[in-house]
Amino acid sequence: MLPVHHLRQFLPASHLLLIALVTLFLTAQAAFAATVNVRDFGAVGDGVTDDQTAIQNAINFAAATPGSTVLFPPGNYLHTGQLTVNGVNLVGKGATITAGAFSASIVLGATGSTLSGLIIDATVGASIGVHFNNATQFSMRNTVIAAKFVNPLTVSFSSDGVIDGNQVGINSPIVRNRILGMVGVNRVVISNNTFIGNATATNGIDLQGADNDISIVSNLFTDGLGGVRFLNVSGNNFNISKNIILRAAASGISLLNTNSITVEKNTIRGLDLDAFRGINVDGTTNCRIIKNDINQFTTGIQTQNCTNISMVKNTISRCGRQGISVISGAAAAGAFVINKNGLSDCGLSGATSAVIEVGQDDFTSLAITGNSYKGSTANLAFFIRCLVPIPPTVAFGNKTATLLPSQFGP
Repeated sequence: MLPVHHLRQFLPASHLLLIALVTLFLTAQAAFAATVNVRDFGAVGDGVTDDQTAIQNAINFAAATPGSTVLFPPGNYLHTGQLTVNGVNLVGKGATITAGAFSASIVLGATGSTLSGLIIDATVGASIGVHFNNATQFSMRNTVIAAKFVNPLTVSFSSDGVIDGNQVGINSPIVRNRILGMVGVNRVVISNNTFIGNATATNGIDLQGADNDISIVSNLFTDGLGGVRFLNVSGNNFNISKNIILRAAASGISLLNTNSITVEKNTIRGLDLDAFRGINVDGTTNCRIIKNDINQFTTGIQTQNCTNISMVKNTISRCGRQGISVISGAAAAGAFVINKNGLSDCGLSGATSAVIEVGQDDFTSLAITGNSYKGSTANLAFFIRCLVPIPPTVAFGNKTATLLPSQFGP
């Protein structure tokens, strides 16, 4: 994982500015803020005594001076209800905050609410671990959320936030649940976190609704259905880069009905050849898929019902079927570029029409250039099979170390 000061080359300038502004805001607040110790308000921290009232009283006292800190010294602080945090920093020094009831949670809102250096645990399977709701200039750093929650971390209707350097697990039997769920968020950077999933049920990050300016950079995702899923996202300016996704049981990255997104330099590994797709793009417009390393999925990259897609310099290997599949369906597919992708060992699970297969969409332009293939040919009929003729397709520089032919036109 990369430290924040090394993310400069992967984050848009607007997101680097966001990190700087949040840091400046918190620094300015600190000049006037106080530090409150939960033990001074009667918290025991023995993991048995219910410290709910003492912790909330400490938070309420600190909230009178925006930017103040509530300190949790070493101990295990049990709470049985909702802790409401508005404009306060919760800071741990070898401390655990433990939910003692299914409904117990930590909800952070208002301006300047932060969480750092804590372990969030539960004595029983609890509903929500940490929830940022209607928060601005918020952050969560260097915090561990144990795999005891159905919804470990949620962010809703919040803006100008940083989630960095955390470890989050999940305890959920709910199919298509998520470790980090977000809806209605703007200008948020999610970086250097470890998300530990449940292969039968969970995605790492799930983003839905009207959102803008989201960067998901240099995170590690393990043992989930997938790493990142965007579903019906109506905003703009999204960046998914430098993440490592391991043992994905479904699709590593799934973009459904999304706009204006860059997917770049991610390492994506499937659980086995039955894993769905390395990158799955459906109903999406203006998507750049660049320099990703994809291994062991049914299909490496698949697009369907999409407009204006670029797939450039990706490395795709060990696919049960196609390496790249462009399925027909878009009323106006716009411009597609499939350029300089390196593919190997496709068709491993059975009869497959082609390594690269393109359906007959209404493209304004289609360029298939400089792609290469090597490895297994046992179940393959073509290297490239494109149902769009030349012209309007532009195709040159494609090379294979095999004897597989290519076909252009229906």
